[in-house]
Amino acid sequence: MSNSEALFSKLRSRFTWTDAALFIAILVVMAVGVGSYGLYEPHEAQYGGGAQEMILRHDFSTPFLDGWPELNKPPLFYWIIALSYMVLSTIAAPEFCARFPQILIAVFGSFVAFMWAYELWGRRAARLAAVMLSVSAGWWLFAHQLLIDELLGTLFLASLYFLWKAIVTDRLSRWIFFYATMALAVLAKGLLGIAFPAGVLVFYILIRKKWDLIGKARPFLGLLILAAIVGPWAYVYERNNPGAIAYMIINEHFNRLFDMRVPHDYEVVQTGAGIFLMITFIWLMPWGLFAPEAVAFTWRQLRAGKRSAPATGEAASLDIKTEGILVLAIGFALVVGFFTVVPSRLVYYALPAIPPFAVLCAGAIEDRLANPRSAARSEFLFPLLVGVLLLIGVPFVSSALAMAPEVRDAGSTTVVCALAAAAGLVLLVAGVLMKRNHAIAAVVAMTVLMCSLEAHAVSYFKALDPLYSSKRLVQNLEPVLASRFVWVTEASEEVGAAGGIYYYLRQEGVPAQVLILESKRRPPPCYPGARPTFLLNDAEFADVWNSSKPVLYVTDFERTDWVEDAPKLPAHSRLAHVKQTGHRNVYANTAASKILEANGYAIDPSDVPEIPKIEVSKALGN
Repeated sequence: MSNSEALFSKLRSRFTWTDAALFIAILVVMAVGVGSYGLYEPHEAQYGGGAQEMILRHDFSTPFLDGWPELNKPPLFYWIIALSYMVLSTIAAPEFCARFPQILIAVFGSFVAFMWAYELWGRRAARLAAVMLSVSAGWWLFAHQLLIDELLGTLFLASLYFLWKAIVTDRLSRWIFFYATMALAVLAKGLLGIAFPAGVLVFYILIRKKWDLIGKARPFLGLLILAAIVGPWAYVYERNNPGAIAYMIINEHFNRLFDMRVPHDYEVVQTGAGIFLMITFIWLMPWGLFAPEAVAFTWRQLRAGKRSAPATGEAASLDIKTEGILVLAIGFALVVGFFTVVPSRLVYYALPAIPPFAVLCAGAIEDRLANPRSAARSEFLFPLLVGVLLLIGVPFVSSALAMAPEVRDAGSTTVVCALAAAAGLVLLVAGVLMKRNHAIAAVVAMTVLMCSLEAHAVSYFKALDPLYSSKRLVQNLEPVLASRFVWVTEASEEVGAAGGIYYYLRQEGVPAQVLILESKRRPPPCYPGARPTFLLNDAEFADVWNSSKPVLYVTDFERTDWVEDAPKLPAHSRLAHVKQTGHRNVYANTAASKILEANGYAIDPSDVPEIPKIEVSKALGN
């Protein structure tokens, strides 16, 4: 039997038709509604737009955003989205094309979790791991938003799997796969793709005192594999963008690590250590409620797997299963611990920790099912306690949501309160089921709960579309786009905010570059090389505005202060009322005002020398 036949036979023995049906169900559930709302700004516009620009420019070494090289991230995520566009663009909406690869990445992560748990505890645990990961709050949420961290999390879990297999077998092929997945992670997220898997190996060696692994790991082979996979892209990328590699390493890695990145454009999603840990717990929900049981299980397994050190003084060893548990535990702790310490932690940086936790949590449930008498009895209190607190706290949830503009504008306060009450009831029941050792029933109940909450989240994404996407803004101006306006946006937190308008103009067949007004309070990127062509200083803006060209000026979508931080407007600015609900206003110069008025758009009849006081959630028009 050939190696390929042996591999196929091995997979077929592990992966039954029932398992295939399970993953099809996971894929369908996760993909529902994924193309039903516009690309959010700035992150989704950056990745979705950059991938589409790769195709249009036939340049797959460098993503472009708003007509200029985007030098912040490596290309793998862009490549995957670009491939989706090429395959699906004729049959699916552009938003579906952009996000569908993220769904596949998330489902593949669940498959890797399945394989991990199968080899550690068997088929039931494997199915638990796949389901638990796929419906985890953070894993599901960021499968529906274009961010690289889900891809990093999947590659991280795969690298840990191959690391474990390499440690216990010392087979060359396993070390090759380990370094290959590490290289792909570098192409996805840069040096973190090396730091996390290599960090797990280092901590494993230190904990186990297996110094011979330093040689067995074949580090020089690893460097060759990394160079072979990453090197060709890095060479072409640097040749086309001199200074880009140094910029990415210094500014996007080390400066960001110490919270010194220029520009400092991530404050909106940056958080303190305590809040980061709390949000990490939320991303693990609902299985975060089983964290005490997972920790207790992991500790029991590590203690039970130890054997006494031989008389020769060799270090104690662990059995194969326990070594896998140890690698998973180090992987989870390393990600959470690293970002708890470094200051530039963002709310979604804990995503790579979710898959190892899901596998360990599935092992804890399997252990409870297999050994009901020896399993800990106190952990059922956590889902039960949270369920009671949710039921008691529904009135307070209602009051808090009433003060949140996004929720209030979406008209979902009542629905959210109803879902909170239902969640409380389900968790209370799940706690009782856990106490009676009906763990599978508890997991099923919590899975159904998460599917219900996530189905509502899709409708919530749609409701927030006008706030965080330029799709409707551009579509509502579609009747006059043939006039070829000059588009200018206020400087925003990231170039991706203007990139959203640029992306949707291109969908409407208007490939106009969106100009960005420079601002000290919202500094532009400091890419190496020439000044980006999309930047305008105040004098250049005034010249464009007072020309005979029709100009539209769009304010920052994240603007919350219309008084102290008022937008800069030249003379003869007219407020254009567009069918767009959100935080932005659209202003027109004289030439643009005439075109808009001739096509039935409402224009403020007087000049607007100073910005009026406008509520953040005010609609721009009806």
